[in-house]
Amino acid sequence: MPVYDYLHTDGIGEECVPLFEVQHSMSQRLERCPVCGHPVKKVLSTFSRGKDILSSSNIKEKGFTRWKRKSKGVYEQD
Repeated sequence: MPVYDYLHTDGIGEECVPLFEVQHSMSQRLERCPVCGHPVKKVLSTFSRGKDILSSSNIKEKGFTRWKRKSKGVYEQD
């Protein structure tokens, strides 16, 4: 099942955070926070919060290698 981001729109409970994630089917939609009951709206999710996941330093840190196309059928390490 996919994960969706929701944002409180009118008030927030003491135990809640403004933006939270919920896993549910695509046909479902939350109208109220499951914890505090305040109204919420679905917002666009971001796939990467923080540093650029395709930066050269992050690729090396994760143990991957970037290959760059030099010519047709020929690649070199970046």
